[in-house]
Amino acid sequence: MASRIIEVFQDLEDPRKSNATKHDFAEMLTSGVIAVICGYETCVDMESFSKANRDFLGTFLELKHDIPSHDAFSKWRLSPHHKYVSKPS
Repeated sequence: MASRIIEVFQDLEDPRKSNATKHDFAEMLTSGVIAVICGYETCVDMESFSKANRDFLGTFLELKHDIPSHDAFSKWRLSPHHKYVSKPS
């Protein structure tokens, strides 16, 4: 099931600037969404969740550059296209 989540994000355009694209965009979205589903809210939470569940995430994510930092999640969340994953109002 979890491995299918990344399939949803594979075709989305990466809105990040070229200097902030170290981590795969679909993988960041996937780990971020799973963290949110599990009740985590902040970018620090997303990083903590992803680090604590690295082995699980590694079963279906490549994690070529390891787990994104909270700064990487923050840059993505602050991008103009953060609508991909946003908290409902």
